[in-house]
Amino acid sequence: MALVTVACIGRTYGLDGEFHTFAVTDFPDLRFKKGNKLVLVDKNGNMVKMVTIKSYRPTKGNPILSLKEYPSIEEIEKIRGYELAIEEENAPLPEGYYRIKDLVGCQVIDDETERVLGEVEDVQYYGPTPTFRVKRKAGPDFFVPFVYEEFVVLVDLPRKTIRINVIPGLI
Repeated sequence: MALVTVACIGRTYGLDGEFHTFAVTDFPDLRFKKGNKLVLVDKNGNMVKMVTIKSYRPTKGNPILSLKEYPSIEEIEKIRGYELAIEEENAPLPEGYYRIKDLVGCQVIDDETERVLGEVEDVQYYGPTPTFRVKRKAGPDFFVPFVYEEFVVLVDLPRKTIRINVIPGLI
């Protein structure tokens, strides 16, 4: 069963088992609906058990959730730092959206010269935009913001390639 992480359990909120999350999904309203089933994953990556969303409150920052199986602040403290995941087959993406794991390993190609620049080693978050960390065979790694048209021209997952505009100073 392939899992997709949608949140990490943060600090508690109040006394009734609510907690802040570090959401890593572009679809929190869909993933955190009351009654949805998620998989609780411990800090070692082991599946603990299925849990059910008891409540969800969107906030300006990170959403506040509660789980039916963990109704108190004391119980939430025991699972702080754990992840909430969903089975991949139950989490389809709309066209134009990608999972981070699918982008890692893609070759990065200069759209103008057709030259292979390196390979996506990691996707990191610096502010509002995900950023590719590109590993080169020779030379230091470089970073490319995931901004279509300005930097990213095309993501071709079947071919495992990402075509980019190379602007002065990028590499």
